[in-house]
Amino acid sequence: MAVNITPAHGPPQMQIDENVKAKIKTVMASRYDMATESLNLSYFYEDPVFHKEGWSMGLWRVNVINAVIELIISNTPNLRSLDLSRNKIRDMQMWAKLGGKIPLQRLNLSDNQIPRAHALEGLKALKELRDLDLTRNLLRDEYKDMPLYVESIRKRLGQLTRLDGVDLPKKIGFDAPVKTSLPTPLRIFVPNEELRGPLEKFVKDFFFCYDGGRQDLLHAYSDDAQFSLEYLRSPDRCVIFNLTFLPAGLEKNSA
Repeated sequence: MAVNITPAHGPPQMQIDENVKAKIKTVMASRYDMATESLNLSYFYEDPVFHKEGWSMGLWRVNVINAVIELIISNTPNLRSLDLSRNKIRDMQMWAKLGGKIPLQRLNLSDNQIPRAHALEGLKALKELRDLDLTRNLLRDEYKDMPLYVESIRKRLGQLTRLDGVDLPKKIGFDAPVKTSLPTPLRIFVPNEELRGPLEKFVKDFFFCYDGGRQDLLHAYSDDAQFSLEYLRSPDRCVIFNLTFLPAGLEKNSA
């Protein structure tokens, strides 16, 4: 008995001409609900119209995705809900073209082949997206528990309020507005203009003495003035040094 093995090839690449695009538009129109502004493209490649023509219209093909996106933007500018479930989709980068074009709020990607959260980067362009369904995708197996999974998705799509049919808890953050500019810097600030002269003179004299002969600063302290310094010498012992300034400028150390 002889066994002949022939390598299998995928369906032939479709050429999207005007005739094919018209058929795609017809199929999409039959799946669009104007009342709810929703488009159901679930199992798109299995549509009877495509089967009748013998066409392979998988939403994993670049030219098919481009044609569908173009038709969505030009014919359903108010689209709010899109169902792309069961289409063998592995990456959403190309769908970023919908960003800023339609007010999409809900996206169903369940029962696809999305392998990891990184494949969802393209969805960042959909600023109004609030509800995302990723159930029964490969990426869910990457995480040991639900909190880690949710955190990973929200890290990329922080605007989501619902994931896999479950309402998400409100994100904890600060309500204070973020300042976009710093106040104009001032050379000096005093609460009372009458104090400006004495304060400026004190600061200048202090730094003149500090940068020069510091012995002159002794006159600014009383005879009993003390300076305490605390530092950690070892993890289990803290030593405090008290430095006492004497009239003659000598310092007495005591531990």
